[in-house]
Amino acid sequence: MNIVHRHHIVPRHAGGTEEESNLFPLSVTQHALAHRNRWILVGDALDWIAWKSLSGQISTAEASALAKKTPEFRMKKRLEQLGKAKSSEHRARIGKTKIGNKYFFGKHHTDETKQRISEANAKKCKVTYPDGTTIDITNLLRFCANHELNYNSVRAYKHWGRPYRGFVFEGNE
Repeated sequence: MNIVHRHHIVPRHAGGTEEESNLFPLSVTQHALAHRNRWILVGDALDWIAWKSLSGQISTAEASALAKKTPEFRMKKRLEQLGKAKSSEHRARIGKTKIGNKYFFGKHHTDETKQRISEANAKKCKVTYPDGTTIDITNLLRFCANHELNYNSVRAYKHWGRPYRGFVFEGNE
């Protein structure tokens, strides 16, 4: 018995629709390979998760847990909550968090203090270029934009300890 999947040509996580023109029948193996190839070409971490899940290398539960850690998923959840009315319980919990901050409530940091806090919280990352040159960066998102790299894929590869398009990323970004 051959199982046929309806593969989204433009994946749902990339804005694809359920229209017939965006669906293509594939076997499970072909479907896994389609996501692997898209992951290699586009570098989208969600395609890596789909490939691993469809090929049986990770469980559905692991795939779901990994997908929930992606910035796209978190942003989608935030946007869903935007404009929704908060319950009285929710507002009460928010009010309680402000109680512990009574000493600084209504005050502002100086520009110098803001700079020191920013430097202390800077997430430093060491980048090794394909030619072997090494630099330290504090803004991975800007680095990815300047070098036309997919930010989410860079973070995933960095987490897995693998080079991405010849670049090696280390540190706690």
